[in-house]
Amino acid sequence: CGLACSYCYADHGKEKKDMSFETAAKAAALACPKGGSLKVQLTGGEPLINFALAEKLKAWAAQSGRKLSFALQTNATLIDAAMAERIKALGCSVGVSLDGYGDSNALRKFPDGRESFSAAAEGIKALASAGVFCNLMCVVTKHNAERLGELADLALYLGNVKGIGLDLVRPCGRAAGADLSLVRVRLETGRSHQIRVQFASRGCPLLGDHKYGARDGETFPALFSCALSFPWRGKPQTFECLPDWAKEEHHP
Repeated sequence: CGLACSYCYADHGKEKKDMSFETAAKAAALACPKGGSLKVQLTGGEPLINFALAEKLKAWAAQSGRKLSFALQTNATLIDAAMAERIKALGCSVGVSLDGYGDSNALRKFPDGRESFSAAAEGIKALASAGVFCNLMCVVTKHNAERLGELADLALYLGNVKGIGLDLVRPCGRAAGADLSLVRVRLETGRSHQIRVQFASRGCPLLGDHKYGARDGETFPALFSCALSFPWRGKPQTFECLPDWAKEEHHP
């Protein structure tokens, strides 16, 4: 993929492999016998990096007596006039991953940190010029949840957007900590479970605290008593220790 989204569930960068034609044809043959039809979802990664595979697969299907239709999910940053015509020729439906207007799309960035909204918007415009309609797929996070109306306005402005889908960020891959906040809490009372209950009552249960509403794969609450102070022989004594997951180098 050409992007390095902060919440990528595939954990961008670990695998840089394209599917071979042999693998694609074998999968299509297994799922679709001769004379049958099959809808193929092109996703990734970024499927436009290996778009020639879909074109070759369509030709193979026609020669082997199969009917394939295609649906494409893309970040649109690679779409120019020529690519838009290739997408149109393949006859596939198109979904564009876009989280919002301008900095509402900030979590979808290039590996060097550059914003990707401008490139994606130009890609959608190139589709429009080729007469290709698309849908938008938005991942909802705390960074864009209050500005989803702007995405609807953008869709109307672009003119070739037929719908918007919403997907909640998933706490896996690069997103395992993308939507979390590290908080230092000072206790004012000694009430039982005060920290856990108070955070849960505000809709922000502690990571791993399944008793109070967390829905993640952690096995224990991310709660740590990091500091202790008390007087000893007339002098204040303070001790502090942080777990590895709470140290600054783990939260850039």
